[in-house]
Amino acid sequence: MMDYHELMQILLGTVLFGFLIVGLYRILKSPAVYRSLSSISPTYVDPVEKQKEEKFKEDAEEFGIKVNVLLKHYLETDIPIIEEVKNIRLQRGEILHTVIPDVDWREARVVRTGNVSGVGLTGRVKLAKGLYLRGGTGNINYETEQIYKVIDSGDFFITNKRWFLMGKTSTKKIMLSKILTLNGNFGETKGLVIKRETGKDVLIEIPEFAPEHYATALAIMNKEE
Repeated sequence: MMDYHELMQILLGTVLFGFLIVGLYRILKSPAVYRSLSSISPTYVDPVEKQKEEKFKEDAEEFGIKVNVLLKHYLETDIPIIEEVKNIRLQRGEILHTVIPDVDWREARVVRTGNVSGVGLTGRVKLAKGLYLRGGTGNINYETEQIYKVIDSGDFFITNKRWFLMGKTSTKKIMLSKILTLNGNFGETKGLVIKRETGKDVLIEIPEFAPEHYATALAIMNKEE
């Protein structure tokens, strides 16, 4: 039979082992360790990140299935109609199909990242003691990326003739006949990506982006008048 000291040693060892396991888990979960493991072994995948990615794919697939079902229904029957909205004047023959509240109207912008790439020759010509004139030739290219900048926020109206935003500072609109392509964005920023004939590409960011929003927009573009 174990005496008091042996029992305490076993208990202490169990507690220390538990702390060790928790400590190792926290270390392995840290971004720095993840980057180090990724650099050593490109095949290393963070289990938590993998689970998030798989969940995202499942959600995106489910979203797409619901959009297709609704789109088929709208095209075979009728697109939902909103009969009356206060303070909105529609044009003759214009039908309001949906209103999406609290969206951001974003427009594509190309910005410099701050990184510079290029090759060239530089030199300096001595003008006087301690004074030099620097000069050079070559092409310097600034690296750029495209972002979607928030232009205004408000309620977004989709009709059979135009899509417009009643914003806080302005009214933005896109005529249906001027839309070239429409895509649904289901990434970190959710919403409708609209490419138009003239002007910058537009992202209508919809925090509560639903299959009904995308299906309605697609149906309007494909519905034969």
